[in-house]
Amino acid sequence: MNKDSIIILPWKECLSRSFAYVLLNLKLIFMIIALGVLLTGYEALFGTPLFCSLTMAENCATTQGAYIGVVALTTLFSVYVMTSFSRFIILKDEPRPFSFRFGSRELRVLGYQLLIDVIPGVIFGQVIGILTAYVNMYQDIMLKHLLLIVLIAILAAMIMLSRFSLVLSGAAVENRNMTLKKSFEITRGNSNKIFWGSIVMTLPIIFLMTVLGMAGNIAGESLVLRLIFSAVFLVLIFLNVAVKMSFNAHLYQYFVYFDNKRTEDAEARALEE
Repeated sequence: MNKDSIIILPWKECLSRSFAYVLLNLKLIFMIIALGVLLTGYEALFGTPLFCSLTMAENCATTQGAYIGVVALTTLFSVYVMTSFSRFIILKDEPRPFSFRFGSRELRVLGYQLLIDVIPGVIFGQVIGILTAYVNMYQDIMLKHLLLIVLIAILAAMIMLSRFSLVLSGAAVENRNMTLKKSFEITRGNSNKIFWGSIVMTLPIIFLMTVLGMAGNIAGESLVLRLIFSAVFLVLIFLNVAVKMSFNAHLYQYFVYFDNKRTEDAEARALEE
């Protein structure tokens, strides 16, 4: 195998293995997300925006601090879920029930998540929002063409950014050799497979969230039903994180294995010569 050859990802096999791993380990996933669901749910009962939107409670707090609180708590536990499930898949490191850890490796995962996903997403969203507002305001054909070009450029940028995603699992298992540069290099030629694979993995959860939203509207003002819906919604948020990280961890395993293999083969050939 040539050192510079492209590693070809078996896309369908990777997707099926990632989905299967989630289904076979649902009990473990629920064990990982349990504490996050309970604590976020507890905070919600005191009037955070998530609960307010589902219960229509009159005494709900809608201050900026409340929004920041629920986002911060959800983010912290999402990073913990990402790290724990990645370590379980790659290292078979099974977490303890109702445990929570946020140390240096979780901080690295959070940093990479902000760098390659959250911050670009916010910037892209702002650009699209501003251009869309101008298009709606002026109805200019040139602005519409510009918006289309920008949307295509943003999609292309997001697809390319997906090649950095191996650093998430790399940080989770404390592999300091898995840098942004390394991730981008060894995933060459697989941008679309990685990006669209991540999208496909989230489709079942998005579908369930859509159904839940419709059911929440049907529930009307029933507090009990809305409490149930809010709890299920929290579970789906963290379950979505686990589903995406299942795909990411399997990507990591595949690319690291074949990258190491071609390096070993190249070294063996060098010795023979």
